[in-house]
Amino acid sequence: MESFEESETTTILIAEDDEPIRDLIGRILEKPGYRLLMAQDGKEAAEIAAAHDGPIDLLLSDVMMPELDGPHLAAIVQDARPDIRLIFMSGYSNGLLKLLDRNCMFIQKPFHPGTLVDAVRSRWPSHCGRRRCWPIPGRAGTRRRSVPAAASHQRMV
Repeated sequence: MESFEESETTTILIAEDDEPIRDLIGRILEKPGYRLLMAQDGKEAAEIAAAHDGPIDLLLSDVMMPELDGPHLAAIVQDARPDIRLIFMSGYSNGLLKLLDRNCMFIQKPFHPGTLVDAVRSRWPSHCGRRRCWPIPGRAGTRRRSVPAAASHQRMV
């Protein structure tokens, strides 16, 4: 399991267009000590990623956003930062998993705060590749990873 010291050195770029959800995700991920860069949509996230001088270890992005959706955002960010890890989240699941590369992690909204923290922590074991998460024409993916939503009696994001 990731220690507090390790999380203090991890920077996460969060792209979520729903402000209350973005704020809640921020509060959840601040508790373990992650450094957060918050964006209100994909376009702003791309601008933050381009302007940020330090490392960005993880992109946590909603799939459906105005201006620039999550998959296109991921492609832009990965061009400049090929080692970035990715997690997509969405409340719309119909057909989304078919579009995501098998190596991509996907969290279905609503989700329990513990599910989010576990998903973020799970991107660091050595068996989790740093490969592109969105399909690249002509390249075959590996294994898809999906994090199930938590039970309905728990507090959800």
